[in-house]
Order: sequence, then C-alpha cells, then structure tokens
Amino acid sequence: MKIKLMYKSSLISGMLLLGLAFSSCKDDVSVSTDINPNGGTNFNYENKSDMQLNLTFRDSYGKANAGVFVKIYTQNPYDGLAFKTDLIPSMKGIADANGNFATNVPVPGDVTHIFVVIDNLLYSHCLTLKKSQNYTSNIYPAGYGVLKNSVSKRSAVGAPIAYTRATSALPVSNKVFVLDTYNATSGKPDVLETADPASAGLVTRITTALPESFNTYGQAATNHYFDNVAQANIQVIDNANIWVTFISEGAGVNNTMGYFYYPTNTPPSDTAHISKRLIIFPNASTSANDGGGTNGRLTNGTKVKLKYQDPNTGDWSDVFPAGTTISWFLTESGWGGSAYDSWFASRQRDHFSLPSFNKAGLPQTVLLYDAATQKIVLGFEDTALSPATGTSGAGTYPSDKDFNDVVFAISANPITAVNTDPIKRISDAGDTDGDGVPDTTDDYPTDPLRAFNNFYPGGAVFGSLAFEDNWPSKGDYDFNDLVVDYRIMYVTNASGNVKDIEFQTRVPAIGASYKNGFAWQIDANQSNIASVTTSYTGPGVLLPGAVFPVSGTGYETGITPTSKVVIPFFDNAFTLFGATSIPGFVNTIPGNPYYAPVSVIKKVTFTSAVTLGSLGSMPYNPFIIVDGVRSIEVHKVNHAPTNKMAQVRFGTMDDLSIPGSGIYYVGSASYPWVLDTPTTLAYPTEDLRPSPPSNDYHVSTAFKKFDSWAQSNGSTFTDWFSNTDVSYRNTNRIFSGR
Repeated sequence: MKIKLMYKSSLISGMLLLGLAFSSCKDDVSVSTDINPNGGTNFNYENKSDMQLNLTFRDSYGKANAGVFVKIYTQNPYDGLAFKTDLIPSMKGIADANGNFATNVPVPGDVTHIFVVIDNLLYSHCLTLKKSQNYTSNIYPAGYGVLKNSVSKRSAVGAPIAYTRATSALPVSNKVFVLDTYNATSGKPDVLETADPASAGLVTRITTALPESFNTYGQAATNHYFDNVAQANIQVIDNANIWVTFISEGAGVNNTMGYFYYPTNTPPSDTAHISKRLIIFPNASTSANDGGGTNGRLTNGTKVKLKYQDPNTGDWSDVFPAGTTISWFLTESGWGGSAYDSWFASRQRDHFSLPSFNKAGLPQTVLLYDAATQKIVLGFEDTALSPATGTSGAGTYPSDKDFNDVVFAISANPITAVNTDPIKRISDAGDTDGDGVPDTTDDYPTDPLRAFNNFYPGGAVFGSLAFEDNWPSKGDYDFNDLVVDYRIMYVTNASGNVKDIEFQTRVPAIGASYKNGFAWQIDANQSNIASVTTSYTGPGVLLPGAVFPVSGTGYETGITPTSKVVIPFFDNAFTLFGATSIPGFVNTIPGNPYYAPVSVIKKVTFTSAVTLGSLGSMPYNPFIIVDGVRSIEVHKVNHAPTNKMAQVRFGTMDDLSIPGSGIYYVGSASYPWVLDTPTTLAYPTEDLRPSPPSNDYHVSTAFKKFDSWAQSNGSTFTDWFSNTDVSYRNTNRIFSGR
C-alpha cells in the first residue's frame, strides 16, 4: 500500500468500513489493464507444480531393496564428468522395507526437470525426469533378467589370447593378453562363470565405505585404507582359485581392467618389468555409462575366473600357488579409442594397485574385505589423483578421489588361501539412533525422530512473496507493498514424515505506509503442535500482541477449525527495522537510505510426525494483515482466509471472490494480489511522480513477459521474473539495490 505520508493519518480511521477506499501514492489510481482477460478464475498464479514420485527398488535377485538412499535436485548435479558436491539437494529419503520410495515433490515453476540421484552402486547414479504430475517406475540393476539366469560358459583352461585391439592407450604388445575371446562391439568377455551378483547388503556396505563424490583419499589418516602396499594387492599364501566379479561402474569413460602377478618376494621394479598384463574386462562398463563411446554390457555379477602360467612348464591353469601376489591395473578410456587420446595427453592413463607405478606415487585402488560374504572389494579411482596439467577436455577434470568409479568383488577358494589380514574390513554403517538410516546419510544421527533436511524452493534458494495491500481494490499493482523472501526447511524422519517445519524468511522491502503484518497458515491439528520457536536478531519487536493473539505454544488463538494452524511472524513490518514508521519506504525508492533485510525464522515442531501431503501444497498459505486490522487478510489466489476474515468484503470493488465456490482473491481481470516466485524477486521500484501514467510502474511494465505468462495460464515464460535476456525486464522500473 502506497500513500503519501502527509495523508496517512486521515486514512487510518474507519478501516472496518466496507466502503473504505484504500489510497495510494498514486492518488488511488485504478489500473484497468487486463492481465488475463481470458483466464477465468482457474489460474492460481502459482510458480510451482506438485509431482508425485514413486520408485520401487529391486536388487539383482529381484528382491525388495530396502534402505536405498535417494536425493532429489532441481538443478543438474553433474557438471560434465564431475559431481557438484556443493549443491544441496532439495529432498532426501530412503526406500522402505518393500523397496519403495514415494514422495510428493514440489517443483518450482521455472524448473523443467528434476534429478534423482540414487546413492547406491547397483543403479544408475542419476535419473533425469521431465516435470510432470507423476512418475512411477521399478528400478532394477543394469542387465537384470538376463544376468540372473546365466550359467557358466567356461570349459578347459586355455592360454590367454594376444590382445590385438590396438588403441593408443593399449597398443599391441607382446606383453598384453586377454583371458579369452570377447565381443568386439561391447568388449564383454565371451567366457564367463555363473553369474554371482553382489547382494543388496554388500552393495550397501560398499556404498557406505566408498560414498559417491566423497574424498575417500582425503580421509586416509582416519579410514586407514591406504596405509601400506599389501592392502591393495592380493597375497596368495596357499594354492587358490581366484575370481573377479564386476559390481558397478560410475565412470564417464570406457575403461579396460586387468591384472598381473609375480612372486611376492620379487615384485617388478617398474611397469617395464611387468612380465605380462592380462585383460579381464576389455570394456569395464555398463550400458548406462558410455562416456560418449561404445556402450559396455557388464552387469552386477559378471564373473571371470583368473588364469596363472607355471613359469617352469609354461602351462596355464586356474590355480595360483602360494607365494604369488596379484596386482591390478586399469587403463582409463582403454576402450575409448583415438577420439579420447588428446583428452589424456597430459594425464596418467594407466592406474596400478602398486602406488609406486602411478604418477607421484599416489594410490589409485583400494581393497576392502567383507567378512559377511568373504569377498574382497576392489575399487578403482579412474582419474589420476595427481593434478592434471592440461587446460581443457575430460582429461583435465580433477579426481573426486571417491575410489568407486569401477568396483569389483574378488573371491577365492578357499578364502583362507588369501592373506586378508592387511586388508581393511568393511562393516555395516553405524546407526547410532537406530532409526534405520546410516549415520553417514543421517542429518540427525543421534536423533531417532529426525533424519533428513529438505527444502523448498531449494537447498540454497529463496523464493519471494510479493503483496499488494490495496485489496479489494487493485491499486497501483507494482507488488512491492511488502516483499518477503522465504525458504521452507522441513525435517523428515526415516519414514519420510515431517517432524519440523522451519519457515526461514527475510524482509527486503516495504513499499507502503500501512503497518502490515504477516503470518503463515498450514493444515495441521493445533493439538499436535509441540512448539513454535522464533529466531530474530533485528532491532525491533515482532509481535507486540495487538494484532495476533498468540498461545503459549506460539500459534494464533481463536482459529477455527482446529485443523488449521496460523503462525504469526510480525504485527508490523516496520518494527522489524526498529521503528513503527520509517521516513520514506524501505528499499523501494532509489537514493533513500538502504536497510539490510531482516530475517525472521519460525520453527514448528509436531508432537507426532505428519505426512508431507497432509500439510497442503507448498508453500502453503502465507498472508498479510493490512495496517493492523485483523479482519483484512490478503492471500494468494484461491487460498482460503482464516475464520477471522471479514467475509463481507469479498465480491466488492475489484474482487471477484465466490467463497461458496472456493474462489478467493481473484481480481476483475483475473489478476492476483499476491505473487509467489521460486527465486528472489527483483521487485519494481517506487514511482513518486505527481501524476504518472496509470500503468507506468505496473508489474508487467517491469517484467515484460508477465502478461504472456498470465495469459497462457502459466504454460509459457515460466521464468518471467528472471533476467534470462534483455527482453525480460525494464531495468528502469526495477529497484536497483536488490
């Protein structure tokens, strides 16, 4: 509400009269521009939609996979080949005992896709889903249905085959062999053992031990994964058969993986003294991660038996004698071909389990022993830990040091024939509070009632609520009477139910002289509110008590039905800044003193956690009280007022509300009195000219795509509030200090 300060005192009296004419700094100009003449009353001016997500996870045996950790982003969390570790997910949760993960996802209007990151090595790391009303899918590991029915194709042990598929990464050499024939297109071995998929429990333990995009090497002093060379290589202490089984791949390129062996007491001094390299998987890739090259075809459980040559007789067998050590190598983009060569010109391309063979002597592999399955887990970091020297291309990406780019299981018969003593043990992730969420993924590891922090409109994003306080008159329509930035953090438990809602707000602008209050209504039982706590560090007073009567718990009293809860934030926005009135408006007039936005946080804690859907649709029902008069509320389109609202005002002046039909706060040209944007709004500036044109500082004058968005009922220009290009804004009509 804008009024000239000299007239303010004459306008405060008689606020409860039906015929009250709300004056403004434009002398109560009535703006007649049709915003959405054809829109009717169905368009609610929301800048968001709700998407129902239903995922069911199955393991490689087709059984329910409980506890799969899921993160949801509204921005792509991958930048090329790298994961954006500083990006905060909007939502988090885990699959239940039946492998189900179901939730309502509030999606900001300017977002076209959501990104579902599955933090489990069995599955593709990220699903990119187009925004829609719902998405339902069964999620299986790659190759499920084929692999689980496979049987051994191995016959007698024959000699390895010279590897003749030449690339610059792996040129033809009399020291490079492949164990058996393989598919020339996919690089998958032709001779396999009966499939042996890693169990869901083992995969969960690996995922916890080697988290995606987590600097595992950076924790070497704590995890002790890299203390000595013996931890990275298999020491055979009695005759043994050895198998290698593919589990997962999270790499962006097609790598080649293999092994070499030597007498334990006389290891090769350098790579030139490796007698022979034996390739197990020419293309250690799944079909889901092709890195721009030829797709692989490996799946969890693809298993190969290793071969050993007797140095005295030259005969090949599948028995490794005591006193032999097996080491591992991975050739980065070894299946990639010449198209990748320039990318790796400045970087180490071969990675070995003997650190001395790697650039700067740094490790590129980790071995972990899983006592529950008696398997040894081999994880590769496929990007050199040493810094890259190039300036562009995939080869210059820094390593994320998570050591899970390609993961294998090593098994032995008997397992006692392998020295597992030096190898660090994998253990189940701790769950201190016993809520079923591992400590490593639990935001509240010691609190069984809470597990995950979730955010709307985003983890590091604030939206804005912009109010016009002239209702039921349209007024000047510049939407800066009161601007409230907001982010909603809701804390869920292991079952996905909400224990706390934290409304994080800040007030950057007051473009009115009315002393407007602000509150938030949610759908919840008042009897289930355990507490409402407030965080405010400004110089003023939030609730002097004149407008919102507050219970001892912190919600407004007198609200019916009791299934509605009103959380008051402040009686008078000016008091946030330390005064009941401030000369001029707050941060809407260029050249006036600037006031730092003031933050108010209200945290609502429920006695018993509630379902997310029961609270209503994000961001629920925020509203203002006009100039201290409790019976004058201004809400978003088709959001019902509280029982304290003077119903007689509906349908007067420019308002077309029909309460009996659920139509509220719709203007005569189908316009709203509240705008809600999923990012902070660069709101219009104040117009102080004595007789300006009626539409000059109208919201659609500042934001050129606003009318098109409204007239399309929100289907086009969903980013009308942004600065996408010069055609979107009239910068002369937007407050420059924002």
